[in-house]
Amino acid sequence: AVVSTQSTGLQAVLNKLTKCESPTIQQSLLVVFIKLFNHDLEGSMSFLQSINTPSGENGLVYVLKSWCEIQEMFTGEYETKVAVIALTKFLPHLLATDSPLSLI
Repeated sequence: AVVSTQSTGLQAVLNKLTKCESPTIQQSLLVVFIKLFNHDLEGSMSFLQSINTPSGENGLVYVLKSWCEIQEMFTGEYETKVAVIALTKFLPHLLATDSPLSLI
């Protein structure tokens, strides 16, 4: 029951991200996923691959695209630091040919 509640909450964050136009709020919503990437990159990528946005786009693709679009506008020392650390965790996956990231 806890996992489904967390999944429902994360799906809600993703849905809200798709409707949000404010870069500041987008950053706050993306930081939720960025923290998850720092905690459990494999599990977070797997979860996001298993869900879709309301328009049908893959969750992982949408989050990564959104993140790349606004990363340069991140404000706040903590948010920037957390994002940079997560980006470094993605590097080995970007270099692996069998990575789910190779599809993006």
